Amino acid sequence: MKSPQASGLLDRLDAHAGQLICTLGGLMLAAYVASAIVMPKADGRIIIGDATHHFVQLRSAVYDRDFAFANDYALIYGLDLQSAQGRAWVGERLSPTGLVRNFMPFGPAVAWAPLYIALSAVLAGRAAVGLGS
Repeated sequence: MKSPQASGLLDRLDAHAGQLICTLGGLMLAAYVASAIVMPKADGRIIIGDATHHFVQLRSAVYDRDFAFANDYALIYGLDLQSAQGRAWVGERLSPTGLVRNFMPFGPAVAWAPLYIALSAVLAGRAAVGLGS
């Protein structure tokens, strides 16, 4: 059986669950941004690990309207696909269909799509009226 103090605390947390989730999410976001500023990656990239591959899927679907990822990986990794190094990188990752493979599931890219498309539209609109590039 729960003690009266524990029960009271749980009731208060339950009554403000939405506020608690938003506060904790904001704190995690602030910690992530602070860590990216204080301890930047050596190559200056922000997106690393699995997120890179999910972002490549999303970017390719939105901008290229295809799932040929070679040019998207070249952009992310700063590869010149005409150079020997770029061709070697792509050659190691080709699928039987001749496209660069991406082993990540599409779920995160689909989940990010509404926000990504909205922000892309805002940035394109700003560039169209001369407010940004």
